[in-house]
Amino acid sequence: MDPNLSRETLSKLYRFALLLAGSRVSSEWILSRVFDEFAPQIGQFRTEKHRTAFLIAKIRENVAARASQANETQALEEEPLAGKSDLPMRFSRLTEPSKSALALFYLGFFPVAELSSLLNLDLEDLAGLLKTGREQLGAPHFPVGEAGGKKSSNKAARLLACYLPAEGGPAESRIARAVKAARSDSALNSQLETQEAFDRGILDEIGTLEVPAVVLEGIESSEQPKERKSVGLGALKQPAFLSVGFAILVVLGVLLFSTYSRMNRFEGEEKIVDLLEATEEMSGVELEPKVTTLGNLGDWLFSKYAFENYRIPSEFSDYKTVGCRVFPQNGTRIAQIAVEPDNLIFFIFQPEPFGVKLRNKDGWRSFEQGDWAGAIRVSDGTCVMMALRGDKDDIEAVLAKLPKKK
Repeated sequence: MDPNLSRETLSKLYRFALLLAGSRVSSEWILSRVFDEFAPQIGQFRTEKHRTAFLIAKIRENVAARASQANETQALEEEPLAGKSDLPMRFSRLTEPSKSALALFYLGFFPVAELSSLLNLDLEDLAGLLKTGREQLGAPHFPVGEAGGKKSSNKAARLLACYLPAEGGPAESRIARAVKAARSDSALNSQLETQEAFDRGILDEIGTLEVPAVVLEGIESSEQPKERKSVGLGALKQPAFLSVGFAILVVLGVLLFSTYSRMNRFEGEEKIVDLLEATEEMSGVELEPKVTTLGNLGDWLFSKYAFENYRIPSEFSDYKTVGCRVFPQNGTRIAQIAVEPDNLIFFIFQPEPFGVKLRNKDGWRSFEQGDWAGAIRVSDGTCVMMALRGDKDDIEAVLAKLPKKK
């Protein structure tokens, strides 16, 4: 798979690095380092969206590492951008996570609803980050509740922060409704027009940020991997990768898993396929970092997500987790967990909504599809499914080396 990105995406990635680092020299160095160091991993991703999400994560990691070096922050602040916009310097002084959220928002990497999902935030929480970022950049402060007096007006006021002037209007229905409501409220409309003017000014400045030809030429001429290789655990253990890298590993784990092998079918298989196809839409940052063991994860899932009926076969209790999330599907909630041993991905859910008819005594049902293999079983009335890169022999090897139940 050719891991090249479009020139438009490469330009956006450079500007993303520039806005976060505030320095042309630093942004060029960071982008070059990311592409040189992670070229093999980039080639693992089948779509530009997933490659982009991975690169965004690595850019953020390198910006943070570079800024934390001794005297680095002062050096970055003093570097002049002679005759150029000072937006990168101003932007780099914003606080996280508003800085990254606002940069991604302005650069248009993802639709706002998708960006909200990627950041594991509801739309109103994302709006709060965007509002804070704008104000740190110099936008007027509008206290929520000041414009209009109705509850619906206050909600619309909050969601307006997720609106960006664009031809055709906002695609997300809730934002479209908020904009429509604002247009009929004089106070909210005034607030919206002020925000629109501010955003257009920022977008115009971003448009003037030149992308050096040497950046595009250097990246496009980077040596490409000759074959795909699994990401090593050494890279996966990097702190920033725990927050995003394993989420992207989940994406890799299901991209090729859109349909099951028709061998060893079980009742409910087609709805499980739907589950995996929904996961295929992930873009890379959904999982929340969580380092513990599968045996100890249940209490945290309940306190964090009110996720009940967590069950894990005892033979997996000591497996170390690195990230997880809970999401709705088929009228139920599913826990999705990445673990270090064998780079496994687990799905925990109730069987009834998916029509799965397996019994405890049926044990594991293994299967394979393309470059991936998986296994599913019911444990104390709860479905446990796992997947990894490999074939049926690989998943059988994982099952064979499990400690015996006590």
